[in-house]
Amino acid sequence: MADNWLAGLEKENFAGGEIYWAKQRQRANERRTKRLKGSFDQQLKEFLETLADRTITAKQALAVQIASYIVDISPVWTGAYVKSHQVGVNSVDATFTAPTISTTANMPIQSQAVKALRQERKKINSAKINAATRLFDEIYISNSAPHASIVEYIGWQKTGPYHVYSKAKMKAKAIAPVVTKGSGF
Repeated sequence: MADNWLAGLEKENFAGGEIYWAKQRQRANERRTKRLKGSFDQQLKEFLETLADRTITAKQALAVQIASYIVDISPVWTGAYVKSHQVGVNSVDATFTAPTISTTANMPIQSQAVKALRQERKKINSAKINAATRLFDEIYISNSAPHASIVEYIGWQKTGPYHVYSKAKMKAKAIAPVVTKGSGF
């Protein structure tokens, strides 16, 4: 009789145990699935944030290099053309900056002043570019000097066209892979 009672108890506990352990497994699987889902969501979120940060960094680095290149290769007579290279974020900055360096009888400015002028413009443009901190910010580099199209496409009496922006576009295509690689891509 004791054996039957024990056998019955074991059978009942075994059946109850199966149900209990099945429920435990189900709960564990649900927790694991929830944890993995949260983990995947978190990993995806972190990946996308990292990707966005690297994209912004690469875009800023490329824009700073190209804006500096444009300033460096620009011809200088009075400084108006160089000072009018403007950076706009999400829109074109059409500001024309007249030269502030005094020139005598429309003579070209001296090399020391040219160097200072270029450094000042690079600093201003870099600050504007670094203000473009959102992923989809567009960076525009333009020049609204009245003679900008002459510099780009026609040139002066003894020079041909300078093609400043055309050269910058080719330079951007050439250095973009290097800049993106340096940004972690």
